[in-house]
Amino acid sequence: MRKLNKELGKETLLLIGEGATRGWMKRIRSIGLVVVSLSIFLSFCGAVSAATVYVSPGGSIQAAIDGAAAGDTIIVKDGIYTENVNVYKALTIKSENGYSGCVVEAADANQAVFYVQTDGVKIQGITIQGATDLWGYGIQLQCADDCVINENRIQNNNKGIYLYKSTKNDIRDNTLNSNVNGMYLKSSGNNEIYDNTISSSDSSGIWLSSAEGNAIHDNTLTSNYNGIYLRSSNNNDVYGNSANSNYNGIYLYLSNDNRIYENFAHSNHDGINLQSSCNNNIYDNRLRSNDCSGVDLVGSNSYNSVYGNTVELNNECGIRLYGSNTYNTIYANKLIDNDINQAYDNGENNAWDNGYPSGGNYWSDYTGIDADGDGIGDTPYTKIYPLGNNEDRYPLMGDPQAPTPTPTPTPTPDPSDPCELYDTNGTPGIQKEEAVAAVSDYLIDHTIDKATAVAVLNCYYFG
Repeated sequence: MRKLNKELGKETLLLIGEGATRGWMKRIRSIGLVVVSLSIFLSFCGAVSAATVYVSPGGSIQAAIDGAAAGDTIIVKDGIYTENVNVYKALTIKSENGYSGCVVEAADANQAVFYVQTDGVKIQGITIQGATDLWGYGIQLQCADDCVINENRIQNNNKGIYLYKSTKNDIRDNTLNSNVNGMYLKSSGNNEIYDNTISSSDSSGIWLSSAEGNAIHDNTLTSNYNGIYLRSSNNNDVYGNSANSNYNGIYLYLSNDNRIYENFAHSNHDGINLQSSCNNNIYDNRLRSNDCSGVDLVGSNSYNSVYGNTVELNNECGIRLYGSNTYNTIYANKLIDNDINQAYDNGENNAWDNGYPSGGNYWSDYTGIDADGDGIGDTPYTKIYPLGNNEDRYPLMGDPQAPTPTPTPTPTPDPSDPCELYDTNGTPGIQKEEAVAAVSDYLIDHTIDKATAVAVLNCYYFG
């Protein structure tokens, strides 16, 4: 029956396709669109549809995978399952009732609990734990693209989620705690990591190593050594995260051309720390009540821009440049009531303003006046330690307005590409419900033409 329905779908595509012969078109007209519509919906509703398989306690998730076809859904019922699962087909693997009652624990603590080695896998709503040895990972994506990892609880592993040479994955709404590293991305790019809660990692909540072009945003990172750590990782966007009670909220080492913005780092040792990193933009962050510095550039850092940040109530220094830091620009920041020093800079050729009339920074302890009313103090701010090494020539009298870079617009569907227009549910490729919507729009609502419907159906059947 499955084969028959699949062939029926293909035949229907030929019948309504632009390449159909004139004889077939006459037959279609004579039979009427009702038959065509019926054939299409039969092909969707028949056995060609993806299957749903249930796994119960005492059963095996691996056995369910081995017996499944690509596109099937495996639903894991509440219980404790002890196994290491090899996912080599594009499947959805999810709990029946969320992660509280569904636990998968490593049988071998030196292997991944879920080892994913193919594209298009979804893992949802499972507690994943017990891969504690050196090569133990909660979820490992190995050269796997376009996967979705969401709503899981991942705990007590060496690495909670590990990506190696994997791209365009969506990792969101997971809770990770008590792993050595919460997430570790190695040589992986163009992934989106967001809305995760990560705590109590011995090393880093999120660690990027030689990883480029990733978006790390809106995560909550608490009580890790590093909240977010970029090592030899370039051109990433780190924004909208909350990092508190870590050693470093956000830490960049040997990492260039990254954008770190709109994060809230508080009650860490350092809010944002850079070492041996260049050409990064650090802007529009709020850095509050950290034990050492709000922003700390240590060692050799060059050509970084630090602007538009609110740096307040840090226990030692607001913004510190310590070591051989050169050609960094610091402007349009608000430095408010930081203890010991508002700022420290023992480097060379760093600029603490952006020239006139753009100006420098707002300093809560500046005592100068603005006689001409241009919003800039008439005398420099000189309390940048060591005294006499640097100054803000144009201190701002009020709230600075930093020029924020124009964000990269979110891509919108191309209305000329029917498949892109109907691919709306977040899963790569046209799914059954999206193809049905296109058929309904053509046959019932008459809002699209035949060519558009055919194009969407072809994407559904043939990719």
